[in-house]
Amino acid sequence: MDAEYLRQQRVLKQLRHQAEQQGLILRGGFSVAPEDQMPTLPSQRPAASLILFGNAGSSIWSTFCHSPEYRDGDPDPLDRWSMRIGEAMAEQFNGLALYPFDGPPFLPFLTWANKGEPTATSPLLIKIHPRYGLWHAYRFALALAEPSIIYASATCCRVTLRPLYLQTLSTGVSDYGIYR
Repeated sequence: MDAEYLRQQRVLKQLRHQAEQQGLILRGGFSVAPEDQMPTLPSQRPAASLILFGNAGSSIWSTFCHSPEYRDGDPDPLDRWSMRIGEAMAEQFNGLALYPFDGPPFLPFLTWANKGEPTATSPLLIKIHPRYGLWHAYRFALALAEPSIIYASATCCRVTLRPLYLQTLSTGVSDYGIYR
């Protein structure tokens, strides 16, 4: 194996470890293309990779519930907690932390999610993950100058929703007048 690949794998392992320490999951990532609307990094270098971080189920709650943001009574504690974690990781890895809740203008997180990991979109336009179902969220992304730090793309394993499931979902929701 070449030294650059091994170095990138070490960085990826460190990113995953840092996320897991906070109850977060490294959700996926991709090599940045011009159409990805990526801001320039603080170093003035262009971003080469984007890594998505988030949670599934109750993965973050034991850490978040003990955080200063949770206990201080100020608005948006989960967003502020995510920003503190994201900024610390961005500084450690010489990247730029980006947030789905920071706007307007809002960054194209759902487009990035489609590129970064396999998801399907429900009739209600909610992302469904093959492992986590509906119980997942994106908390932040790191834009890095590291090229191709994650090699797999979500396009290799698309998720498809079964027609019966879609029919049940759309019928069930439309019975309540939400989906037509």
